[in-house]
Amino acid sequence: MLELAVQNRKSQIVLGLEPTGHYWFALAAWLITAGISVVQVNPYA
Repeated sequence: MLELAVQNRKSQIVLGLEPTGHYWFALAAWLITAGISVVQVNPYA
């Protein structure tokens, strides 16, 4: 993702995750430490 952002001259990555149970916590924490913004997406919205 970081390489694609550079290639397309983007300065920020925002990744949407569906918060299913507890499974998304570890991935979200890793993405945040990598400098990627994480948002929760409501599957019912």
